[in-house]
Amino acid sequence: MQYQCLEGQIISIEEHSLIKCHLKFANETILLRLQTDTPIVHGRSFNILQPNEIKVGQYFQAYVQNLQFESGKSLLEFKPSILVVNDRENFFAVAIGRFDNETNMVDNHLRTRINEDAIIWSSKGFLNYRSDIFANREVAVFYRISTLSMPPQATPQLWVILSEKE
Repeated sequence: MQYQCLEGQIISIEEHSLIKCHLKFANETILLRLQTDTPIVHGRSFNILQPNEIKVGQYFQAYVQNLQFESGKSLLEFKPSILVVNDRENFFAVAIGRFDNETNMVDNHLRTRINEDAIIWSSKGFLNYRSDIFANREVAVFYRISTLSMPPQATPQLWVILSEKE
């Protein structure tokens, strides 16, 4: 699956799950509708947040599958697969895509080293590491540094499982 990153700043929180935002690279205002299972991650600490911890003025990165949106409304409304928020405009690195268990690659562009102490989260809550936990799943990995090799390598501090096994 392809994910597109929408970036900007939160203008207002319309409802518990509806956030009004200004896009960074386009002079547009959009709505982000969070589902009950949408993971929300702090972009610097990598903490998993609750919807009531989102604040007006925070910066965001919303990862949307294939830019799916609801039209026919006054503002475009997106349903992100994952939302990353931060008090400043700079975020640590995120890679999202299908995990290949044989190569430890995420979306064929980031080779990962799996640390058994890494934090793993899914819609079911926090999970313990086991060797096949990421196999054939869509994941988002959060890391602070990577190598300059091709492909780059990183040891993610947080793994978020976005899909169940197929």
